[in-house]
Amino acid sequence: MLPKKAKHYFKSLGLKSKNDTIDAKGLAQMAAEQNLDVWEPISPQIEELKALTRHYSNLQEQKTVYNNQIYAIESSHHHDKLVLKDLYELVELMETKLVAIKKQIDVVIEKDSILKEKFALISPIQGVGTLTIATIVAETNGFEFFDNQRQVTSYAGYDVTERQSGKFIGKRAISKQGNSRIRKILHLPAFNVVRFQQQPFTNLFERVYERTNMKMKGYVAVQRKILLLIFSLWKKNEKYNPNKVASMNEATLDEVQELLLQE
Repeated sequence: MLPKKAKHYFKSLGLKSKNDTIDAKGLAQMAAEQNLDVWEPISPQIEELKALTRHYSNLQEQKTVYNNQIYAIESSHHHDKLVLKDLYELVELMETKLVAIKKQIDVVIEKDSILKEKFALISPIQGVGTLTIATIVAETNGFEFFDNQRQVTSYAGYDVTERQSGKFIGKRAISKQGNSRIRKILHLPAFNVVRFQQQPFTNLFERVYERTNMKMKGYVAVQRKILLLIFSLWKKNEKYNPNKVASMNEATLDEVQELLLQE
């Protein structure tokens, strides 16, 4: 059960205080009233992928910090050579560690026959690398507890929210109330699939950009599309076929938003 759902359930009961006793009683009542899925521990392979992908992300952020410091120092009027030397060494160390982590991710996938087979279904998508797939699989536990695309969209924070009251009509936007690591790892692949003219991503981007005149909205729509495509291929055990995907009828952005808001 997602923590956010439990939190909203407690609010619906009118609980204003929070302690271990209240939480235990509330969770027990929710379990008694609702038909919840039985909890299962994450597999060791997925758990290792999660540790590796998160460690990679943390090191990548640290490398960016060091590179920014190098740029700031080199752009200043005076800079200390020793400091620059240390920063360059740290960046080199980060790069070595990042390469090693990627190799270990490949080892984990190669050793598990199921993961190897699943990754082979998705890897033909040009612009979506092993690290992206590994991060999404690790953060969703191999889509173990997801039955439909709506659940995946909501979990990643790509669901559309609306603010409207009387004559006031606010802007629609994605909620971002979900797993931020998934949205982060899909940022660059969204640029890649559009740059490589991969369908239906390019058509989706152009259609959204034409309607909104905002490239970032187009790329966000592409991110969501990549995530749902990976989910579909993973669940159906179906290999990516660009010709088949390109021939699928694409819903317009407005239709997608209306569907999400209705659900």
